[in-house]
Amino acid sequence: MKVFRELKASGELPDLRLVVAGQPIPEAVRTLAGEAASEVDEIVDPSNAEVAELHRHAAGLFWPSTHEGFGLPILEALAYGAPVFTLDRRPMTEVAGPAGFTFHDSDPAAAARDIIRAWPERSSRMIQAPDQVSRFSTEAMVEGYRSLYRRLA
Repeated sequence: MKVFRELKASGELPDLRLVVAGQPIPEAVRTLAGEAASEVDEIVDPSNAEVAELHRHAAGLFWPSTHEGFGLPILEALAYGAPVFTLDRRPMTEVAGPAGFTFHDSDPAAAARDIIRAWPERSSRMIQAPDQVSRFSTEAMVEGYRSLYRRLA
């Protein structure tokens, strides 16, 4: 929310809205948005079809997760054509790859500046998304396991 607040305060992306899909936003987190809180929409417990529609129509996925097991939301967004803005740390950097944009989480104002600088490149970066998504296909996963088992045998 702090980065979103900074994005709104910059005035660079005046039409930007934040849609939070999943669990209800805790009030303590919502207050971090400050004056920008009126520009935050919440969709509680969306269906898979709703998530797909959100990705298809999003200007981008903002994924500031600091503890991520794999980064499936990033891969899902790329598969549906949504540009991804995520933290510059693993595994997010690996999953987003060259199709994603990264920022540091230590300074919300700096993160907002990074996002604003990258914003015009969203469409052109998405050209790389299909190749990035295919790196994590079921076939690639199965082949990775086969290769590992061959090395161990």
